[in-house]
Amino acid sequence: LMIVTFHCLCLNAGIWPFLFDYNYVRCYRIFANFLNLLDLPIFFFVAGYLYSVLYGKGCYSNSLSFLSKKIQRLLLPYILWGTLMIVLMPQLCNLEGLINGLGHLWFLLSLFLTFVFFDLIQKITYNLSFLLCACLCLLLVLSYDVYFHQSHLPMFVNAFWRYSPIFYLGLLSYKYKVLSKVNKMTGKIDLLVI
Repeated sequence: LMIVTFHCLCLNAGIWPFLFDYNYVRCYRIFANFLNLLDLPIFFFVAGYLYSVLYGKGCYSNSLSFLSKKIQRLLLPYILWGTLMIVLMPQLCNLEGLINGLGHLWFLLSLFLTFVFFDLIQKITYNLSFLLCACLCLLLVLSYDVYFHQSHLPMFVNAFWRYSPIFYLGLLSYKYKVLSKVNKMTGKIDLLVI
């Protein structure tokens, strides 16, 4: 819901000024910036958490099946909607955009890259040990560089660097049962308050 609200605000918040003439509303920009701090990090955290849940249940034990499902659920919709955007809005969308992460669809490519990366790492390490922690450190360094130095990589690759550590935190939160521990703690706090 936050991502939808953010996109609804984009035109009048001055985030998409290239589309049409717009009436800039400062409070929309402030609210859109606030949403942008939370929406995609929460989305990637939940994606990492759910990936870990399904991985733990054995749903992703077959890499070819996993890859096939992610292609069907992420890449095919990206290609279909991206092609439709190119056909319907040729003045704004082109084939280069489709390759680099077209418009608001970039997150599908980034999420696909994130899933494939972590599945590959899981298969190599068999557990979330040293190699995965080293990858997290590398991703944190690269996400800092991408965020503050405006990398010229395609948008979906920049987003992969930026949000992979958050995906990993979601993955770890399931592995170490963080949410159930937080629920137990908040229950104890509720009892103290009562």
